[in-house]
Amino acid sequence: MKVLHASISHGVLDDRIFHREALSLAAAGHDVTVWGIGDEALDDRVHGVRCRQIIVPRGGVPARLKALKGFLKSADTDILHIHEVHSLAMARGFASRRAWKLIYDVHEDFPELIRTFSRRHPLRREITARLISLYERIYAPKCDALITVTPFLSQKFAACCPLIVELRNYPVSRPEYSEKTSESEDKQKLPWPGDCELRIIYAGQISRKRELELALETVELLQSRHGIAAHFMAIGPGDEEDLVYYDRRFRSTVHAELLPPLRHEDVDRVLQSADLGWNILPLHRNFLHALPNKSFEYLKAGLPFIASGMPLLKEVLSKHSVGLLAPQLSPAVIAEQIAKAYRDGYFSEELKQRAVSAYLEDYRWDSEAKKLLDLYRRLEGSSV
Repeated sequence: MKVLHASISHGVLDDRIFHREALSLAAAGHDVTVWGIGDEALDDRVHGVRCRQIIVPRGGVPARLKALKGFLKSADTDILHIHEVHSLAMARGFASRRAWKLIYDVHEDFPELIRTFSRRHPLRREITARLISLYERIYAPKCDALITVTPFLSQKFAACCPLIVELRNYPVSRPEYSEKTSESEDKQKLPWPGDCELRIIYAGQISRKRELELALETVELLQSRHGIAAHFMAIGPGDEEDLVYYDRRFRSTVHAELLPPLRHEDVDRVLQSADLGWNILPLHRNFLHALPNKSFEYLKAGLPFIASGMPLLKEVLSKHSVGLLAPQLSPAVIAEQIAKAYRDGYFSEELKQRAVSAYLEDYRWDSEAKKLLDLYRRLEGSSV
């Protein structure tokens, strides 16, 4: 089948859209195109997937929707797979007129995202969130299928859509990610101090919503109060405003580094250089039911992690004993917990092997890819 993934907020090489879903579909023989936006234009085939990326247009969401509409007018596909609530109505119109199957991939609880992080007046924020929620309830049932990432989102849409598949962002493992880099490149990308005793790493979105100040303050306390030569490294993409903000914060301490995003094939190697993964998020309502991708990237690399009390992560830590659960979101408490674990020899090779085993047993993308392909087979069958 011909498949078109379209996103008005992600680049074409997005981890979930490209590296997980599109490559899995292409490997199964589907003709896959990914359309998205980014800092640079792209029109090429990457690992068998046609990638069409335009430079982010000025004018916000309306301009992005206009660009997508222009592309869809000449698109030739059997399945349109969209990734944002904003494009639901337009996508439904095209799917209906062209007899395409339509999939809505729900990456997060968008109304709750507005309530938690929007800078609008509280009343406007609540009105916007409710309107978006209503919009989803109107258009989600008109899709042929929904894909979600957590049980919470699956339950949210269960009453309005009969066909829902939950695909978690477990790590992929493919031959094309096995490139090796030279030892000199390693040193350039991994500036751990020579006297570093405890390496703590964060790989993910660099955003003030993630409150990385907590990690910086924790590392400072590990140094000053507990006498442990700890160092914190954060790696990932972010909005320009947030990157500028954290660049200033990281420059104010000698115990932390802020680095740009990794190539997909470098993730494991870089994570393996650390002792502990940072997976502590503020317990906002939008994060409470989250299942952060980085959790499983850490496990795949054999890296134990410390997490805040999100229910789904509690289950992972309880089942496999592969890390620490922060009792409070307090730098002093977290530093005390990490220092005790370090002195007790907790960060051992045995723990690293347990992390890898947990990934191999329960958290591989292979199992999710099978669910994705099963969904596409069902939609293909219903088209006959």
